[in-house]
Amino acid sequence: MEMERSNLDSEIEFPQDFRCPISRDLMKEPVIISTGVTYERKNIEKWFFTYKKKTCPATMQGIENFGVTPNHTLKRLILVWQNSHSPSSSSSCFPCSSSSSPLPSFKRDEMVSLLKTLGSSPFKEGWMCFFH
Repeated sequence: MEMERSNLDSEIEFPQDFRCPISRDLMKEPVIISTGVTYERKNIEKWFFTYKKKTCPATMQGIENFGVTPNHTLKRLILVWQNSHSPSSSSSCFPCSSSSSPLPSFKRDEMVSLLKTLGSSPFKEGWMCFFH
């Protein structure tokens, strides 16, 4: 199943906002740092604790608080997006009648709501492009 998801990840062009600013890979465990920017947990921890960097990689702003907060909203948004673009319903977390059917309206509404919640992100310019 993980191999199947890895192949899917390489075949589908994910929205840039779902990619870690450090690695450009799809985020699986997104976390927010004190500057408000979201990164993949393992990448930002490596930046801070292995490379001993004391700046935000995206903004180059100095960091004093190295704590991270899970970005559950973005993680759910990524999962919803993945499931809506999954070639088979067997690999999705949400049941769908077929791989070519659009998201039911309640899932679309949930996704729009999640996107609005993320509106305060420094990268907000690209969020609503999915629905235009």
